Amino acid sequence: MNLDAGFGSLCAIIEREIDLQGQLLAVAERQQAALTAGQTQALNEIADEQWRLLRRAAALDRRLAAAVERLARAHEHSDATLAAVAALAPEPMRTRLRQLVGRLSAVADPVQRTGRINAALADNALGLIDFSLRAIVGSAAQDVTYSPPGKEAERAGGTLLLNARV
Repeated sequence: MNLDAGFGSLCAIIEREIDLQGQLLAVAERQQAALTAGQTQALNEIADEQWRLLRRAAALDRRLAAAVERLARAHEHSDATLAAVAALAPEPMRTRLRQLVGRLSAVADPVQRTGRINAALADNALGLIDFSLRAIVGSAAQDVTYSPPGKEAERAGGTLLLNARV
């Protein structure tokens, strides 16, 4: 294996990953705006785009892991992590790899943070829908609830809000 070409390939993969993370951040920000505005049609389109980008990210991650593994083996190094392999690169490639890894972290962190915020917004919106359904339906259909995966639906008794006297 030509090690210079291997490190060059690794840099190219990381650069593509940085670009892809930037695209994911833009989509996550659009998703956040759609969630706060209640734009369900936009959310459907955004979900499709996110899915497409996430499939590309997964494929790129597999390529990155394979490139790191090849370089670690070529250097007879047991630690097949990006940081460890970057440390094996000759200068100036080592500096370039460290810069790229820093840029990747800088763009991936906001993607993750925005994703967590979006998940909370979606959970709150679904909770509001569930609350509204319970208020309308009341105890007539206590089994009609929504709960996100991993959470058990809370059961609320009561009368039909529309028939209640104030």
